[in-house]
Amino acid sequence: AEGEDQSSKAQEYGDLSQPVSGEIRLKYENEGRYVVALDAEDVARDDQSYRFKANLFGKGKMELEYTGIPHRYVLGARTLYSGVGTGNLTLPDSLQATLEGTPPPNVASQLSSFFAGAASGDPEVQRDKGKLRMELIALDPFSFNMELSKEYRGGTRPYAGSFGLANNEGMVELFEPVDYETTALRVTGEYAQKPFYLNGTYSLSLFRNHIDTLRWDNPLRQSDDPFFGSSTGQGSLPPDNQFHSLSFTGSLTDLPLATRLSGSVSFGLMKQDDPFAPFTANTALSVPDLPRDAVDAEVRTSVYNLTLTSRPADFLDLKGRFRHFEYDNETDRIGFPNGYVVTDSYLTGTPVVNLPTSYKKTKAETDVGFRIHEDTSTRLTLGYGYETTSRENREVSRQADQTLRASIGAVPYDWLETRVSYERTDRDIDEYDYTAPFAGGGATTQEPLLRKYNMADMTRDRVRFLATLYPTAKLALSGSVIYGKDDFEDSPFGLLKDRHTILSFDADYAFSERASLNAFYTRERYRSLMRDNDSSGAGVWSSLSEDILNTFGGGLKLSLIPDKLDFDLTFSQTESDGEILFSAPGASTSDFKTVDNSRMRALEAKLGYRVSKLLSLGLGYRYETFDYEDYNREGFTYVPANNGGVYRGALLAGTLPENYDAHLIYFRIEYRF
Repeated sequence: AEGEDQSSKAQEYGDLSQPVSGEIRLKYENEGRYVVALDAEDVARDDQSYRFKANLFGKGKMELEYTGIPHRYVLGARTLYSGVGTGNLTLPDSLQATLEGTPPPNVASQLSSFFAGAASGDPEVQRDKGKLRMELIALDPFSFNMELSKEYRGGTRPYAGSFGLANNEGMVELFEPVDYETTALRVTGEYAQKPFYLNGTYSLSLFRNHIDTLRWDNPLRQSDDPFFGSSTGQGSLPPDNQFHSLSFTGSLTDLPLATRLSGSVSFGLMKQDDPFAPFTANTALSVPDLPRDAVDAEVRTSVYNLTLTSRPADFLDLKGRFRHFEYDNETDRIGFPNGYVVTDSYLTGTPVVNLPTSYKKTKAETDVGFRIHEDTSTRLTLGYGYETTSRENREVSRQADQTLRASIGAVPYDWLETRVSYERTDRDIDEYDYTAPFAGGGATTQEPLLRKYNMADMTRDRVRFLATLYPTAKLALSGSVIYGKDDFEDSPFGLLKDRHTILSFDADYAFSERASLNAFYTRERYRSLMRDNDSSGAGVWSSLSEDILNTFGGGLKLSLIPDKLDFDLTFSQTESDGEILFSAPGASTSDFKTVDNSRMRALEAKLGYRVSKLLSLGLGYRYETFDYEDYNREGFTYVPANNGGVYRGALLAGTLPENYDAHLIYFRIEYRF
């Protein structure tokens, strides 16, 4: 491979660093008694996987699995910190002392000079997961299943930290350490004997983070100060937690009128009791003791589902569904009588208390299907759904969503299948209380007329059209159109409109048994309009964002020598084009014309030659190119500055993806025995 080391996108979730890797397919079967098999892919690579299966016919099964998944965020990012990968990121004392004594107009240039010798790093996380599955079926109609898995995640990833200095100085881009361990267990018992089916399952998930707090030095200060800020920043990382779930599922068939009744109930318990991080890392501040050592959080969930389907007549189908979900947050309220620390600079002195949030969702739906034309297989389906949501300690205590839907599908000709559907949702909310999240204390800094889109009055429309054509026995065409819009007409500020349109087309043509061609194209367009009121005095402003994605490609398959020599050629290209346009009457604005603009192309050609029934050879070439543009990269510097060069921004690590061209040539040998 050539060029893959230029950008993390070339092998974001894969591994091209090993010149040699392998695949293994082994299988042995004792007819009528048992079978064992071993599959291995990408051996010796970071994304390797292994699977071993054993099936003792009529008695039980066992499966062992290992999977590796890398995630490379960026190649060549730079940092001033030592200790990357640990919970303590440090800077040389000389650097902190120099910058603390540097006048503000010279801070940016001084920091830039330090970055000239900064170390480079490649933040990436490697996931390694092992799984054991066992199934006992010898006691038919009873069966028992057990699944045990263990996953480790290790490495680093980009992280934003700050110190809360005056003028918003002090944001730094860091490498967060990832050292996670997750253990999961699922035990299931089933009974399946018509007309009954019963299932009981217990699930357990244990998550451990071996680094629960991240601390990092402040490059601008060597000493703590009650006003100018702390010499050290800190952040709490994901806490250790556990989840237990017990569920029961059952169904009853062979009821009158071709009726089937099924239902399920599930109960969950989530807990975490990780120790609190200190109020502040600033030792110059006098702060009280924490009211408790840990949060002792506990959440209970419950889910109830019931589904009834029936066919009282050949032309009529009925379906009803009911679902109720409860999220009950039983975490204690914890009072902070002396307030909290703001930006590591001062203690507010205003009493506050946390407000655990809980909610409930209840949804009932029904669908009625009619066969209205037998010759063309035309069916009409009408549906209605009603969902209520109630919340505690949120802006909207209750909301209701009503949905009407209709769809019609037909096969008017042997060579044509069509389906069109329409769905309309209306959401009504109770009074919107923007102060609800602040009832526990603190400043109500939220715009009073802002409406969060998931808790705002809304009308939603969805239209879908799908068609499949078979003009000849060799040609198949399919296409679809999807249009959706959300309107928030009663929201003075926040998300006002959201639109999306998706067009897709596929074609497959078989020239003969030895040659076939396929092509595809998809165009997606997303637009949203937002409005807000700038509290700094700039007034009302609005933004119109648009994202357009185009994906197209195709492939050619040829059997050059039947059962001997095959040739495959594929091509694909994905383009994204985004922009954000701003409008503020009475104020000047700057639009973002390039927002996550990218283009990726991939061309691959493969030759496969079957030497014998046991031996096959393969030769391939793959070319990839990736181009990326974003307004954040325009004039990029590790130390952003403005106001005549005075430092007012952040210390960045350079974590946006880079462009690349990659060429991969590979040779494959396959031997079967």
